[in-house]
Parts: sequence; C-alpha cells; structure tokens
Amino acid sequence: MRGLELFFWPALGALMGMLAAFYGAGGGWAVVPLLMWSGRDPVVAVGTSLAVVSVTGAAGLVQHWQLGRVEGRSAAALAIACAVGVELGRRALVWSGRLGVAGEVVQLVLAAVLAAVALRLMVAPHARPGGADGGGALSAALAAALGLPAGVIGGLVGLGGGLILVPALMLGARMHHRDAVALSLAGVAAAGGWGAVRYGMAGQMDWAPAVLLAAGALGGVRVGARACARIVRARFERAFGGLLMLCAVALALERFGIVAARLLLGLILLAMGAMVALESRGTGGQTVRSAANRAGERTSSREA
Repeated sequence: MRGLELFFWPALGALMGMLAAFYGAGGGWAVVPLLMWSGRDPVVAVGTSLAVVSVTGAAGLVQHWQLGRVEGRSAAALAIACAVGVELGRRALVWSGRLGVAGEVVQLVLAAVLAAVALRLMVAPHARPGGADGGGALSAALAAALGLPAGVIGGLVGLGGGLILVPALMLGARMHHRDAVALSLAGVAAAGGWGAVRYGMAGQMDWAPAVLLAAGALGGVRVGARACARIVRARFERAFGGLLMLCAVALALERFGIVAARLLLGLILLAMGAMVALESRGTGGQTVRSAANRAGERTSSREA
C-alpha cells in the first residue's frame, strides 16, 4: 500500500462515518468507485466497502441508540430484511463477475441509484418531519418491503442502503427524519455485516483499506450523530441531492473513459464534508432538546 493511502483512507472513512450518522448515507457510493479506480477488482471493492459500511452503520446505530432514537423490534425486523437482500445482491454480483461485466454493473447501477435519490431530494426534499418525533416503530411486513430491495442493491454495489432507506422510511412509514436515520442504521449495519462475512469468507475483500476506512469512520460517526440532533433543512437536502447527482454523472463519465471525472468526485466529497460541518453549526436548525423543552412548557401552561 502506498504511503498516500495511509492518510487518504482514514480521512475518507471519517467523512463516511459523519455522513452515515448524520444522514444515513453509509458511504459505499464513494468507497466502491475509489477502490475500483485504485486497481481493485469490482467484487473485491464491493466486499471491502460492505466491511466498512458494517462499522459505520454499527457505530452510528450505537450513537443513536444511546440518544434514545432506536426502537428495538423495528430495528431487528429491518436488519433481517436487509441481510437477506444483501445475500441476493451478492450472488447477482458474483454471477456478473463470472460473465466479466462486474465493473460495468457496479458503476452503472450505482450511478442510476444515486441519480434517482438525488432527483428525489432536489425536486421534493423531505427535510420537514414526516411524522411525530419519536415515532420509530415499523411493522415486520413494511420492514421487509423496504429492507429487502435496499439490501439487494447493497449487496450488488456495496451500499449500506441508508440513502434508500431514509427517504423510504420518511415517506412510507411517515417517520421523523431523526427516527428514520436512526432506524436505517440498523439495516445498514446488518447489510454491511452480512456482506462482509460472505465476501470475506470468499476472499473477496482487501483488509488494509477496510481497516483504515473503518478507523476513520469511528471518529466521524460521533460528529454526525450529534449533528443529527438538528432538523435538516430543505435547502441542505436540495444541495446534497445536487452533489449526489454530480456523483452519478462522474461515475457515468468515468465508466465511458473520461478520467477527469475522478477529480470531480473528490471535489464533491470535500463539499459534502463542508456542508455537514456547516449544517451542524448552523443557527437555523432546531435541536431535539430545545424542541422537547418547548413542548413541555406548552403542556405545563395548558395544565395550569
């Protein structure tokens, strides 16, 4: 491993951990193409990404659990559904690898997923709460309906599934943004964990960057979880969606031989890190604690 990678992978991991805990985006959408561009086999890149996603998801889940944002039975149901989906996606990727088209499948499917999520955020951001704060319960049937396809995509292209699950939980289950992020991390952790075990058993994982990325992620999740105490503003989601759309464009351009797209992806990652840092310190957000205090004051005044 080159000396530059010893600094690059932990820094990228810190950003991925921050985004995972703040928005549920586990980071596989950036880790996989970067690993492929550094010479790793596409199947190995996906396996390595899922190992890192398991750490970011689990660490973010613990942070949110300690803050009381995770409902246990719903988290277990979603985790099982995501793990089953990952196994199906892994088998599809291994099959495409035997046909010699794994690289094309990973980059083009990943670009399509990013474009779809980006378009949703840019056109109709769901930053305003979808439901009551604290409403993190989810039925087993809905968990399967949401978690299974998210897991399939995760096993196929190395995503934890948070980019898909957060909007799905807010729209399909009418959850508050904070509850959706917290619950999605149960699926992300399970998807990454099962994928890491299965790809690792087959020897389809590069442990050196996985360890460095995971080490950086452990520091990033603490920052992201605290930032998630604020209500994400619609303008943030539109900007985040715009950056994801640029990521999709960069992946598509690189797939068709435009190597300069790699620099574009790097600039996008820096912009995302700056956005989360600014959002976590912004004055427009409303903290969970202050909102709860105001609700308590209104209740006390009515009782009086």
